[in-house]
Amino acid sequence: MWAKKWELKRVVKVRKRVLLTPRSRRTFQKLTRLRNQKLQYRRRKKPNRSLNRILCLSLQIQQQLMSWCFRVVQRLSLYR
Repeated sequence: MWAKKWELKRVVKVRKRVLLTPRSRRTFQKLTRLRNQKLQYRRRKKPNRSLNRILCLSLQIQQQLMSWCFRVVQRLSLYR
């Protein structure tokens, strides 16, 4: 089931060369799966950051709008 450490290293280094023995092929598949998961995780992290930035910006804009509306209402109430 599990491969030796140097074998794992070798498989990590060799990206797309198919290894012929069944055990090494299995470890290769496992490692490619792991690598893909890591890549997906990395890909997933970035848009979230931008999303957070957008949310923060929208929050700031909302607050500004609220304060502006509040001021306008106060002025209107002054004129009454």
